[in-house]
Amino acid sequence: MNSETQSDCELLGDEGIILQTALALLSFGTLLVKRQKERPKRSWKIWLLDTSKQICSAGVAHTLNLILAIWLAKKEEEASGDSCAWYFVTIIFDTTIGVLLSCMMLVGIERNFDRFQLNKLKSGNYFKMVPNLDPATCDEKPRLIFIDIGAWIIQLLIWLVIELIAKMVLAGMQSILETPLTSLTGQLFSGLKSAPYLKLMIVTVITPIIGNSFQFWISDNFLKKNEFTDDEEYVLRGTFFDEDLIDEPTGKYSTHNSLNTSATMTVELGRTNALQTSLKD
Repeated sequence: MNSETQSDCELLGDEGIILQTALALLSFGTLLVKRQKERPKRSWKIWLLDTSKQICSAGVAHTLNLILAIWLAKKEEEASGDSCAWYFVTIIFDTTIGVLLSCMMLVGIERNFDRFQLNKLKSGNYFKMVPNLDPATCDEKPRLIFIDIGAWIIQLLIWLVIELIAKMVLAGMQSILETPLTSLTGQLFSGLKSAPYLKLMIVTVITPIIGNSFQFWISDNFLKKNEFTDDEEYVLRGTFFDEDLIDEPTGKYSTHNSLNTSATMTVELGRTNALQTSLKD
């Protein structure tokens, strides 16, 4: 990368770091908005476990995007092949093709978990249900529910591996399409050579906010728990807020997300009245 290009758009300079910090905060705000709109709402503890996977993977992906953008720019001899332009390309690839690849891989892996009865490894299953016997009478009480951090760690690692595989596929595609992408990005940003800060704003803030907001919203629907088996019906009250679960016409509980992509389930009201509330806010 020549000195002229580096002065035009510095991804790792003070302005770039400030703008990228603002990007991270605004993008994370998308998940807060999603939680407010979803019915029923996940409890804060469960929501944080779900979204923390994307926070971790987004940090890894962001670092890789910077490295990839700078590496591709250094390979170019033309001034148009700068790091900002390549970062723009990687964001577009990440938030479109990357989302599709990641979600497809997660669905495929979880189907194999179903086949081999490894449901505990499916994303969103952080629950450990323990039998609860009355010590005096040995009568069985409603089961105790605890958060299984070990399960969350395994699911996080699975998601990070998926994201890394998707990133390698996208990097290969960008390398293969290097010549046409260089020409395209050169034309896209040719009019912004005299406005480096506007270019920086478009590349590191506006485009990522729109793309990452879409990516976070869609990925969250796959990472949250959407299906509850009969054995997991007690988890329902510990995962969602009670007032959002009641279906007034039927008097039953049901789950669905705001995009209507989740499986639905109903459980009788009387069977969950005595549930432990340790997962609630």
